[in-house]
Amino acid sequence: MRYWWILSSIGLGLGCSVDAPDYAAKGCPCIAGWRCDDLTQTCVQQASGGNALISIGDFRGAWSTPNQIRWTWEPQGNAADFSEYELIVGTSEAGVLAREGVRQFTSAENPELGRFLLPRTGGEEPLRATTSDQLDPDTLYYAQLVVTDTRLNTSTSSVAALRTGLAPQSSVELYDDSTPSGYFQPACIQESQSFPYGNSTEHLEYVVQCEGVEAMCSSGGASQCWLQMKLADQGFDLSGLSAGNLQSAYLEFAVAIESAVDIYWGAVDVSVGGRAFGLEPYSFRADGAYRLYQVPLTAFTDQGNPLDTATLATPIDQFFIGGSLPEGAKVYLDSIYARW
Repeated sequence: MRYWWILSSIGLGLGCSVDAPDYAAKGCPCIAGWRCDDLTQTCVQQASGGNALISIGDFRGAWSTPNQIRWTWEPQGNAADFSEYELIVGTSEAGVLAREGVRQFTSAENPELGRFLLPRTGGEEPLRATTSDQLDPDTLYYAQLVVTDTRLNTSTSSVAALRTGLAPQSSVELYDDSTPSGYFQPACIQESQSFPYGNSTEHLEYVVQCEGVEAMCSSGGASQCWLQMKLADQGFDLSGLSAGNLQSAYLEFAVAIESAVDIYWGAVDVSVGGRAFGLEPYSFRADGAYRLYQVPLTAFTDQGNPLDTATLATPIDQFFIGGSLPEGAKVYLDSIYARW
């Protein structure tokens, strides 16, 4: 009995210990409770001395396409206390929590993530959604939203998950390399070969001219105006879509904007039989590079009512994107398709 006690004491004395991981040596992105130092691109422990001033509620995946997921949430806090959002996306929950094998979306990729309130809305509209893109089809993705306040405290959402759609098998072209029917608005939108998207050879191009509050084909001296870049009188026939196919159908289009100002409150709209179905607010990055956008047809709504097969028995006669841009900004639009 005496020997057992001695061995037990030795065992206790020789018990092993594991040092806590040194997250300060880890490169960004960072786990919860740590933030990324933009200068060194290493993790810094969040400031102490109180709870985070901004929090996130009801974080979830709202909809998906084969290559994109729209994430939504309810922000809680005051705009004066906000610093930035960061979206972490990966293919496993553990990877998202550990910030390993993930993609990190900040205001550099999605400009709206640098805002608590969307600018130039005429009111106070908190940011409630953003999109992760360049994803693989038919893949379950996990995501977590991180918000940093002005004290450099961080708060994280719960982890949400949503699967991307299947790769499409069918498509209908609205605009690519062939001149569409109908007309453009503003009428001075030009077809050009100077900056096409991908393998395309032609694109649509417009230099913003502000005639009052609207972008037109002449300038009245206003510094900022609302652009509605429209393809009208199109006869874009999707009447063959079944109710089942509609659930996976989406509009895809490529946009590049050269501007010192991003579009934070933008819109994507289609018109069917005199009814406008839209998605807004929808943000557009304005760094001069093309970005491919995908929006499910069922995400286009008119007073809360989504597009359905009965409505689509009538061809889509208008497609347009909108947003506030400064005089002289240049917008490129290309490769508009419906896919499913």
